[in-house]
Amino acid sequence: MVAWTEEENMTLRELYPTADHNTILQTLPTRNWSAIVMQAMREELSRTYQFNNSGLHRAVSVEDAAFMEQVGIPHDASDPLKRIWWITSKESNTSYSGLPRDS
Repeated sequence: MVAWTEEENMTLRELYPTADHNTILQTLPTRNWSAIVMQAMREELSRTYQFNNSGLHRAVSVEDAAFMEQVGIPHDASDPLKRIWWITSKESNTSYSGLPRDS
């Protein structure tokens, strides 16, 4: 866990009460929604419920999603609990990702 900077906390205090999920996540790209909510609780911030308009699961940050796209890791926001395995071959120095097979 990386400590929150004062700049991030100032941004959170400014945006969390009224901004939509996507705006907050784009402004704090290294933080996922779960981390944002936890920090807001520590800072004693509150907000009214707002629909998640970001298209990201609460455990995925903007930077996580960009990395996943860059290296070809599939991400299905409609099924965020789908597991993905990443295997690296030492001999060929290549990596393979894939979804688990249905039984």
